[in-house]
Amino acid sequence: LQLLEVKEDLNATESELDAVEGDLERTEGVLQTERALHNRTEGLLQTERALHNRTKEQLETCSTSLAASDKRMKETRTLQNITKWDLLYTAPYFNQVFTEDHLEELSSSWDVLRRFVGLNMTEGVVEHFRRFHREPDCDSALI
Repeated sequence: LQLLEVKEDLNATESELDAVEGDLERTEGVLQTERALHNRTEGLLQTERALHNRTKEQLETCSTSLAASDKRMKETRTLQNITKWDLLYTAPYFNQVFTEDHLEELSSSWDVLRRFVGLNMTEGVVEHFRRFHREPDCDSALI
């Protein structure tokens, strides 16, 4: 009788052990999946850090370059040394072949000014020209 009870206990313990082993295998599988996800996340984080550092360097370079350009512009473009020819330093003309189209664009821009002879050329008027007369077809915005 005692041997039968021990055998039953042993069978119950063996069943419990099988169940625990099954749980352990599932837990190991979940752990492997979690480790893989963790490693992938670590890789993505390293990539993001590298991109962040590269972007930060580019921003610093651009900021430095912009500050230097701003300083140069402020030093060279003062009211005392601006001439009518400085317009030719701008993007459509500088280091480009001067064409009939360029000449026509400049001529039409200056023709618009004829309408303003006698007007006090204030900052507001200049800003009006900057906003509304960027393109040759903008003459209708004038009046």
